[in-house]
Amino acid sequence: MLKKNHIIWGVMWGLLLPAIIISGVYFAFYLNGLLLTWELMGQIVIFAIATNIVPAQYFSKRYVEYTARGVMVITMLLVLLWAILFMLD
Repeated sequence: MLKKNHIIWGVMWGLLLPAIIISGVYFAFYLNGLLLTWELMGQIVIFAIATNIVPAQYFSKRYVEYTARGVMVITMLLVLLWAILFMLD
């Protein structure tokens, strides 16, 4: 079983938090019958990625360094993916 101080936990947190935020915003727009433009979706995605600083700080202050590193690694990869998808349009 994985210990709490493992990079896999950080990767899971780093993917889970933005996915929850993006899904929530998309679901709210869908319920209200509104359409998301590509530009607005790009802003929502970068905001969701930026929220990864919260778990990174949380884990870092509790000296769970490998988990914090996992969050930051996946955050950098998500920002790179965001740049490819939304900036190189």
